[in-house]
Amino acid sequence: MTKFPQLPMLLLLLSFLGSCGAWLTPAAMLGTCNASCSPNPAFPCIYTPYYPVKFHGDGKFTWRAPWANGSGVEMGHGSILSAVTETRWSNGTWAAHWYGGNSYRPDPEQVTHCACYYVQGAGLGQPFLLQNFRVKEARGTSQLPVRDVCDRYRAQCPDNITDARRRFGPPWLESYEGCRQVQVMFA
Repeated sequence: MTKFPQLPMLLLLLSFLGSCGAWLTPAAMLGTCNASCSPNPAFPCIYTPYYPVKFHGDGKFTWRAPWANGSGVEMGHGSILSAVTETRWSNGTWAAHWYGGNSYRPDPEQVTHCACYYVQGAGLGQPFLLQNFRVKEARGTSQLPVRDVCDRYRAQCPDNITDARRRFGPPWLESYEGCRQVQVMFA
């Protein structure tokens, strides 16, 4: 009977590959972030001035945004669906972009929003601006996984915001004061 030393190595490799998505979200966005939407003609802001958005290391994000008139709360979730192109400069500033999607409830039209996301930040724990350019608003799909819907409309996101604006029109804008990162302690 031969020993099979490749099995532990294979299991280790599979475990590593399963966790590879952990670096999808730019480090400065990880944790619970204080968001505020910026009004523009395409996307009016109906929320309280600030609301929490949680960005996870696996590229997923969630939010809970109370409506300014007090009548309800928007609860949403989204995912990064492509490789993230990130640039960091020596002064701590950074920029990133990717293709992704989100949906929320309540939403009478049950839309999944597929978009090119562009983020520019001042540094770890510092403010950043997210610009989300519409690729497809798939109505009647929010009950489906975001990836399943947005993979149908996958776009090659332009390398810069100027080209994204030319191609897709005005973005949804969200300003962030920064993020509080959760520290994990091991005993």
